[in-house]
Amino acid sequence: MKSQAGWRLVLPWYWVIDLPAFLLRIPFLILRKAGVSPALEETIGGQVAKGILLVGALALLVALGLKKYIPDLLKLR
Repeated sequence: MKSQAGWRLVLPWYWVIDLPAFLLRIPFLILRKAGVSPALEETIGGQVAKGILLVGALALLVALGLKKYIPDLLKLR
């Protein structure tokens, strides 16, 4: 289990998933420190909130002018 976590840190293609996932968790980590139950993140409402945050982050990237780079990222196959 530890070796798999180590490889996720070393290999950059895992970062494409792990970094956005961590960034989407930040509001829930803040709420946890404020005393809200950790189970909130696992509920349907928590998952919907993460989806809304993801769509909002993508919309922000497009609005900031990164629209021309997104097709290049999708062609990485």
